[in-house]
Amino acid sequence: MYKSAKARGKKVIGGILCGLLMAGQLLLPQAPGMQEVLAAPFTMGTQNHWAEQYMRKLFDEGIMRGDINGNMNPDRKITRAEFVSIINRAFGYKVSGKNPFKDVKGTEWYANDLSIAYQQGYFSGSGKNMAEPMSNLTREQAVTLLCRNLNLEGENRESFRFQDSRNFQSWSREAINAATQKNVVAGYKDGTFRPSNSIT
Repeated sequence: MYKSAKARGKKVIGGILCGLLMAGQLLLPQAPGMQEVLAAPFTMGTQNHWAEQYMRKLFDEGIMRGDINGNMNPDRKITRAEFVSIINRAFGYKVSGKNPFKDVKGTEWYANDLSIAYQQGYFSGSGKNMAEPMSNLTREQAVTLLCRNLNLEGENRESFRFQDSRNFQSWSREAINAATQKNVVAGYKDGTFRPSNSIT
């Protein structure tokens, strides 16, 4: 079961990387008790959006869904909780446990997903038992979470590939190096990575 879930996750992870790290995607989970909006149509909310093919793939795979009208809201900033939900769906993670985070009451729509992510060992929060679930996700946070799931290991050294590598946090440097070495993420045309930029 775990191996098949891992294989499925790796199959769609390329689409997630393209759809999130190059520009982004919104996952709009529903509150507990609400029925799934399975019949909602797929719409980008804007014509000729460059990320449509990636988002449609993830929509078809059941990894992402739009709002109640099916709008994928591709240019809206994504939160840490939303991204964790995407990862859990992509890899088929379902086992939850005790909630370790002080800023999660347990009744929020994302509470179970954060518990699952913690149990899987890829999400530990932001320190002092805080999850900061509604904070916007940064590029370096996204790369770090993805690399933990893909078991990509890199060197914890300053990268000369990016002009702003000195701005990488110590906890993200190894992941960014690994992801760029494997050519799964890229920087901007000006030679920067912009680790603290929010993804959409």
